[in-house]
Amino acid sequence: MTFRAFAIDLDGTVDILIENNILENNNDDGIEIRLHAYTGTTVYNIIRNNLIYGNGEDGIQIIDYPDSSSRILIIERNLIYNNDMAGIGCMSDGNTQENYEGAPIPESILLFNNTIDGHSHGITGGYNLVAVNNIVTNCTAIGAKNVTGNSIMAYGLFHGNGSDAVNSNVEPSRTILSDPMFSNDYSLLGDSPCIDAGTPVFVWHSDTVLNLTPDDYFGPDPDLGAVERQFPVSDQIPDMEPEISVYPNPGDGIFNLDLGEIDDYAKCEIFNSAGQLLKSLDINGKKARFDLSGCPAGFYILKISGERTLSSRKISLY
Repeated sequence: MTFRAFAIDLDGTVDILIENNILENNNDDGIEIRLHAYTGTTVYNIIRNNLIYGNGEDGIQIIDYPDSSSRILIIERNLIYNNDMAGIGCMSDGNTQENYEGAPIPESILLFNNTIDGHSHGITGGYNLVAVNNIVTNCTAIGAKNVTGNSIMAYGLFHGNGSDAVNSNVEPSRTILSDPMFSNDYSLLGDSPCIDAGTPVFVWHSDTVLNLTPDDYFGPDPDLGAVERQFPVSDQIPDMEPEISVYPNPGDGIFNLDLGEIDDYAKCEIFNSAGQLLKSLDINGKKARFDLSGCPAGFYILKISGERTLSSRKISLY
């Protein structure tokens, strides 16, 4: 007998923050959220800065029930990739078996700065869904399906999907249809069209649903996707994206860095997801080791500056 296993099964009516987790290789959803009937003070379900991959059904599945509920879902800065079915899937009437229906869930669902890659379907459903500053790539069937009603998708990028959007409210003038140019760890390369392509403020139906401060991003505007590039494009040396190795990644605290064949010396800086500098070290002789033990699980950015090298890598700490 095969038992269904979720990383997180959210079944109650509570304010909750799910942040800085690695949710991997479960045989069902990474996160399953059931919107049971509830009226009263609005509760917030916030899913932020998580790595969600390799799960047997959806990365995040949101399940509607016949009666309404006073909930707002905020899903931001998550890297959701290579789950077997949908990146974010909306289901109806208590159904937990993904069928890609794209249910018109009435609760407010806010998707900001997520990277969704390598699924059958990227985002399905939602009647009051606002998706801003997201990347949706390499979905074999559809990138966005049945995102309808009062929903909007803007300041996003689609690429490599079977179809980018079907029956969905996508704003063409503020949508990029090209290669995002990210590396294997989803950090943005220097020529990526995602750099500074987002918006810090978004107003929808007279409500300011997104309002970032300059401390929340680098450069004149936010980048698209989950991983903000940590230094300006103008600082990059053209055609010098080296084969730098950081391993093990994800890791539990001790990381190894190999500069490859380009530089013998470099300065290394480590930033958290809020852009705060945590550590700085000098590397001599191509290789170094650094320790993030004691830091919270989640994403970190490694910036490497050498005589001929300027690059960044995303680090995942579990």
